[in-house]
Amino acid sequence: MIAVFLSPYAFRGEPAPYLWVFYKFLASIEEPICFMLSADYLAAPGSPAMDGRAELDPARAAALGYAAPSAEVLARHHFALMDSGLMQQLLPRYGGNPLAFFKAYLSEEIPELMQELRDNLATLPPDIEAIATWSNCPSLATVAAEQGIPVVYMEVGPLRNPQYRSTGYLDFSGVNGNTEAEARNAKADDFPEIAATIDDLRRGFALQQLERAPKGDMLGVVLQVEDDSNLLCYNNGYDNIGLITRAMIEECEERLLIRAHPGSRFDLKPSKAARDLSPSVAAFLGECRKVLSINSSVGLEAILFDVPVDVFGEASYRYVAEESDPIQRVRKLSFYLFAYLVPFDLMFSSSYIRFRLGKPTESQIVARHLEGYGVSAAEELSLQGCSHASSTGTLGAISENIDGAVAEPVAYNLQAEQACLKLYYRDADGYYQEEFSRSEVAIRVDGFSQCIRFTLPAGLKPEFVRFDLGTDEGTYELAEMRWGWKQSADDDTLFPLFDLSNRLVAFDGIRMNADDKVKLLSASGHPFFELSVGDLWASDHAAGEGAGVVELRFIHHSSQFETLLEALRQGERLARVESDETSERLREAMKVLDSVNESSAIQRQLMERLLDAMSSMSHKLGEGNELIGTMERDLSSLVDFLRNRPTLWSKIKGGGK
Repeated sequence: MIAVFLSPYAFRGEPAPYLWVFYKFLASIEEPICFMLSADYLAAPGSPAMDGRAELDPARAAALGYAAPSAEVLARHHFALMDSGLMQQLLPRYGGNPLAFFKAYLSEEIPELMQELRDNLATLPPDIEAIATWSNCPSLATVAAEQGIPVVYMEVGPLRNPQYRSTGYLDFSGVNGNTEAEARNAKADDFPEIAATIDDLRRGFALQQLERAPKGDMLGVVLQVEDDSNLLCYNNGYDNIGLITRAMIEECEERLLIRAHPGSRFDLKPSKAARDLSPSVAAFLGECRKVLSINSSVGLEAILFDVPVDVFGEASYRYVAEESDPIQRVRKLSFYLFAYLVPFDLMFSSSYIRFRLGKPTESQIVARHLEGYGVSAAEELSLQGCSHASSTGTLGAISENIDGAVAEPVAYNLQAEQACLKLYYRDADGYYQEEFSRSEVAIRVDGFSQCIRFTLPAGLKPEFVRFDLGTDEGTYELAEMRWGWKQSADDDTLFPLFDLSNRLVAFDGIRMNADDKVKLLSASGHPFFELSVGDLWASDHAAGEGAGVVELRFIHHSSQFETLLEALRQGERLARVESDETSERLREAMKVLDSVNESSAIQRQLMERLLDAMSSMSHKLGEGNELIGTMERDLSSLVDFLRNRPTLWSKIKGGGK
């Protein structure tokens, strides 16, 4: 059973400070849970205690996805009531200052609170799996650790509707401060490589067209709510005044553009500094050459708009902001967006909390998050990339990862395996042999993009290279290739190749249509690409002493995966056919289903849905259409993949388009 602890104290003068979080859990959780909170949270919506509460505003409730609970809803759950008056008893210890008590609550162990937590935990069922809470609380962490119960810290994320896909924080170390974001990123060996730009990432998460105006010349200063935990505890000594003063040391006051927080109780005094009145953060960032922030989410948006930002607090994204290498910055930002941030509604799910308690790999977390953003997330991200072309073309790299990531998350059983990949090299009149090769070991997950880099022997400039991809059947797509001439240990400059199709001189398998990419269907178990590269070394980039570097990004799909895609194609055809064609289409779809291995949960589910749909269509075509439509929505990323690429079935069986 999962427990939820919500602070019983009126830190800012209002009881039940996390009332909307309580309502959101009640509206979202799939089972009875245990709440530890004050009686203030249980006041009836129409009672005097609830007069004027913003949480009861219908628009706010609709935006956050909750409703005020009925007595029947409350009766499903277990409650351990805590004393909201404890804060008043302890205030003299903190000079009578509620915010000083709040700071202690967030950063210190409070003995009286710890004892009350022990007493309340003793009244709960003995099978508590985890305690979810809003904001940090060392007292809770210590008491939970005594009993071996993990604490799950949660908060609203930095990207929110309506501008962005709504996100949240779910962290086992803390939120706002003491987070695990950087540590997880450092250990994320299985996080898939994503060849994308910062613009691609922004457009992928944006729900509105957010294009930045040409960079302005102002120094942006982002203020925060004065009684927020970000300023009370995780500010590294900075407050709003300190941040403005720091900005005035760096830039003359006339060149400052100060953006006040809309939730602040104070107004800015007129001064030489400009006050930002922009209608959006994007417009504000368009005026700035650089931004100063303590912990504000505007700092993350600055990164997404490629505006330099100095972060002075303990913001979870600070490790991204401080990365100076462009490639690593994109990689860290990708991890932060896809693996660390959580789809907002998903984090209130007991099944998701249990999923995270199971310590999944980062790739599995990414797959679950992609599903949480909606089954059409991959299609939307791909369309975003196509409609706003950048220097890299589209969001292809991301959508390829998403195509693969969403393929298996219904079963949450992504299988990773080690693969030995080799790069052979030869001159025009030479031949390939083991002594003229380089090897790399990669962790491969079916459907995920893999990026492999090989360094050639010093001074060697081969005419041809051959990339051996392992021993598995299926399709192999060479999505991107880059090359460089490494002249020092820290030289990581690589140049993209845009003519892979023209460079392909030999391969194993059936060449498939994949636009400017190279895609092969291999049934031999020995797939390879051979490419002409001799002209690269004549470039000025390869002058002088050094060693050639070849980097390739490829995607492998198993034969079963391609068969599933064909099953989806048959399902789409079933949804479109007239009734007199149903029998023929049923037979075609059954042939596909016969070739699907039933060992995978997602394959079994797909078979069951197709069979249900076909059975219904034989009696009532309309009902079959509805079922196929449901299947298509659930697996729309695969459908998108199918619409644009030939499949195993069509190549082997010669099926129609």
